[in-house]
Amino acid sequence: MAVRSNNKVLIEEILSEDFILDNNYVFNYRLQEAIARDSFIETDEYPYPQSTISNPEEGTVNVIEKRKLTPFLENVEKKNFEWNLLMSKTIMDLDEYTGDLFDIIRILWTEQKQKDSSDMISLTVDDILQFREETPRKFRTDGSPVYHKEKRIKAAKELTKLFGLTLSLGKKLDDVEVDEKTGIVLNVYETEEIRSLFYIGDYTLLRENGEPIGFEQVYVRPGNILMENLGIENPENMRLMSQQALKYHYRHQKYHKRLTRYLNLVWELNEKLKQISLYAYPINGEKGLLNVMGFKITENVRKKPSLLLDEFTRVLDDLTNDGVIGSWRYAAKGGLDWERLEQRGWLEDYFLKQRVIIVPPNKYAPYFKVGEKELEALQNYLSVANEVKMVVKKEIKLRPDIIRNIKDKLNLSDRQISKEAGVGQATISRFVAAEDISETNLRPTTEEKILAWLEKILPELERTY
Repeated sequence: MAVRSNNKVLIEEILSEDFILDNNYVFNYRLQEAIARDSFIETDEYPYPQSTISNPEEGTVNVIEKRKLTPFLENVEKKNFEWNLLMSKTIMDLDEYTGDLFDIIRILWTEQKQKDSSDMISLTVDDILQFREETPRKFRTDGSPVYHKEKRIKAAKELTKLFGLTLSLGKKLDDVEVDEKTGIVLNVYETEEIRSLFYIGDYTLLRENGEPIGFEQVYVRPGNILMENLGIENPENMRLMSQQALKYHYRHQKYHKRLTRYLNLVWELNEKLKQISLYAYPINGEKGLLNVMGFKITENVRKKPSLLLDEFTRVLDDLTNDGVIGSWRYAAKGGLDWERLEQRGWLEDYFLKQRVIIVPPNKYAPYFKVGEKELEALQNYLSVANEVKMVVKKEIKLRPDIIRNIKDKLNLSDRQISKEAGVGQATISRFVAAEDISETNLRPTTEEKILAWLEKILPELERTY
């Protein structure tokens, strides 16, 4: 018989809001990302698959491992046997579902801790399914849900995987034993501090034909390192995490999940919206949106690049429709040049060099203390500074409308631009008046002077709106 949850009302309260109040520590984001993406590496030098997690707030580096330690348990002999049997049968293939559980435990524990709850909280399989808003198979007479067996088993197994992870604080040299006669090093002694990701108390196992297959209920709390990064006492470090991060399907909508979590991270719960909104996100590169989403540019994608364009557009459109973002558009004036998309090699030569402007939804405005008029003004301004930045980097060509926009924003005349850039006034006037880039015919030396001037005024553009 399923263990009844005592978290039902609390979870309903959390889910009744559009956003979950969460902390803004980068460490937790990177830890969740490593779990969700299963970015663990196996080597011959070390017996456990590892993933390195940097902690920028502390200036430290931690290692998370699939170590499957036996925790401190009461009734040790029996429970250690059950734990080891369960872990021996557990295949540690992590995914976005496991990453969701990492967030769910943190959120539930934080909510109860703020209400002076005990150190450990009770977590059941039904809590997980309720949090993910899974559809019940039916309801009992008391109104409690009955979930499909397959969904309960999936939740139990994923919870087991999460408890098979540990944190290593790194190795330190303790002693070196050297042969006094030959000077040969005989033994090297090191210390390594291992921490549990979560502390486990009493638990109830879900069994199949007598064999344990996962946890049905467990008393749990974050380990010490996670506790230090929950940010309960520092409201200035809080952020709003969209409910959609947990609602999106762990396999079919993993790009949605990852991008939602990333945007929620950078949209801090303070007055930095103006700075954030002035940033146009690159599509490609180490800090690009495709890398955030984990989208791989495979050989198949290169042969049919429209697959990437369609998927990228679909994800951003879905986030807009679901209220995760307010709006999005390409930073280039007028959006994408569809004629360029018909040319050979457009993926690398054009599309991957573009940038995207993503604006938070209006319902964020009360938290950011930024009104709708300011948001509208920001959206109207965004293209100027970012397009200039792209021109300076030679990612896009200099166009007459870009100079016209600069004139409007900085209230400059052709004469002032001519003087500051060291270019003839007639050349500037002719360029600004042109309707199409093909009519400009700038000499290479003249264009370089204008580019140098653009780079010089870029900080002023970024400060102005």
